This record gives sequence, C-alpha cells and structure tokens, in this order.
Amino acid sequence: MAAIAKPAAEADRGPVGSRSGAQTRKTIAYALLIAYALLMFVPFAWSLATSFKTLPESVQVTFLPRQPTLEGYVIAWTEMDPTLPRLFLNSFIIAGAITLLNLILDSLGGYAFARLRFPGRELLFVLVLATLMIPDPLRVVP
Repeated sequence: MAAIAKPAAEADRGPVGSRSGAQTRKTIAYALLIAYALLMFVPFAWSLATSFKTLPESVQVTFLPRQPTLEGYVIAWTEMDPTLPRLFLNSFIIAGAITLLNLILDSLGGYAFARLRFPGRELLFVLVLATLMIPDPLRVVP
C-alpha cells in the first residue's frame, strides 16, 4: 500500500494541545465579560431585593430579606400617589406608540436603502450612520 500524506491543514496543526493559547485567551476573555456583566447586574439585583424588605431592614447590609414583604409596593401604589397607576399607563401608551412608529418607519427606511437605487443613496446612508454615532445628549443641545 502506498503511504498517504495528511492534508496540509491537519499537518500544520501540530499536537492536539497547540491551540491552547488561543483557547486560553478566549476563555479568559469570556470570563472577564461574564464577571463584568455580573458586576453591572449587582445594583439592579440589590435594588430589587431591597424593595422586598421592611423599612428598618432596608438599611441593614444584607442581600436577601429575612421576611419578604410587598408593603412598599402597596404603599407606593395606593397611599403615596393615587395617580401613579394612571401615570404608568400613560408612559406605557407613549412608549408603545413610539416603538411601533419607529418600527414601521425604520423598516421602510431600511427597505429603501437595501432595495431602491436612487441618486445620493450612499451619501444619505452615511449621514444616517453618522447621526447614529453621535450620542443622544449631544443631539439635543441646540
């Protein structure tokens, strides 16, 4: 029988553990990203856990409440401001309408950029992308 050489891609790879450097860097990068994501999630989780504590318990440095209660939510929705549910409904209606309008208009604009050929298309697309790169607070200032 004739000897068959290994394909070049397989022959250049070397021993099985030779790609461990790239794999190690990738693992470290993912570990750092996960740690950063958890770090960003901690204030939200802390606030949520504190919302289920009683007032005296909320000033103590404990993560989980000893006796979870919805007392704070009941007070916020009924006693503090009786119009709070209506304000939430108004916000939900406005946010929903804006989201729906953006979805419709942005879909039409995306279709126009993808399918239609018109003079100045590239320049207009670059201008749209440039405005997306500017932070919102800078666009608000006159």
